[in-house]
Order: sequence, then C-alpha cells, then structure tokens
Amino acid sequence: MFVYIITSINLYSGDIAAKRFKHLRDTFQKERKKILTSIPPSGAGSESKRYESTWEYYNDLLFLAEHVTSRKYVQFHYLSV
Repeated sequence: MFVYIITSINLYSGDIAAKRFKHLRDTFQKERKKILTSIPPSGAGSESKRYESTWEYYNDLLFLAEHVTSRKYVQFHYLSV
C-alpha cells in the first residue's frame, strides 16, 4: 500500500519507495527494541533510566508497533560427522 501511495504521487519509483520504507521500518524496530529492553523489571528498585528515542520519525511510526514483531535470534550449532 505504501509503495502505491508513493508512486501515485510520483515521489519515488516502486523499488526506491520500498527500500526507503524498509529502512524506516527497520530503524523503527531497532529504536523500539532499545526502549523495550531498557524498561526495568517491576519492583527492581534500580535507578536506571528508561531509554527515550531521539529519532525524529519514531512517534510518527508508532502505528507500526502492533504490526511488527521482533524475531528471536536462534543460533544453530552444526555437529561435524
């Protein structure tokens, strides 16, 4: 849908629009992860301060929060036979 909107108003070609949106989405996810991992556990009593994003588009892209999920990193160990 985003690519259609951008190309219909002639800002970028489809490929460039898709790359730009992917970059925005990826950066949003990185910022969101920093925020979520900086929240101390309840009752921790720590003085650590919660991370606040300074990225200019973060608040504008908050609608993505319910649509994107972080993937858990799984490391595979291959056994040599």
